Amino acid sequence: MKLTVKTRCGLRVLLELARAADEKICLKGWVLTESLEISESFLEQLMIPLRRGGLVKTRRGCNGGYYLGEVPESISLLKVIELFEGDIGGFGCSDEICDKFDTCAAAAGISSLAANFTVQADNINLAQLLKPVSGDSEN
Repeated sequence: MKLTVKTRCGLRVLLELARAADEKICLKGWVLTESLEISESFLEQLMIPLRRGGLVKTRRGCNGGYYLGEVPESISLLKVIELFEGDIGGFGCSDEICDKFDTCAAAAGISSLAANFTVQADNINLAQLLKPVSGDSEN
């Protein structure tokens, strides 16, 4: 499975907002575009599904900007991926996409892989991704 650029950048936006959530601040659009090295128009494209999905909210005013709509612990990779990619449970085999489904030996393996991916993606959240990886400490 290959994730789109929008999915990967959408996740990066959410991680930046999760870092700012610790400090209880909103991030301006220009801050996000500079830190993520993306264009303003691309950021706007990312924000449409993120806002519709309730993962990002905005505040107006001089202290306004973007902020997380949910706590980082409740935003799973699965939620982000499905927001941009659609239902990923469908990447497994089914009789709707293949007439050999009932007799194919590969169908069970592919369906198992799809189910495991979904479970794993649902068990990883933004808060976990922000934790330092062991061995990354400065010596």
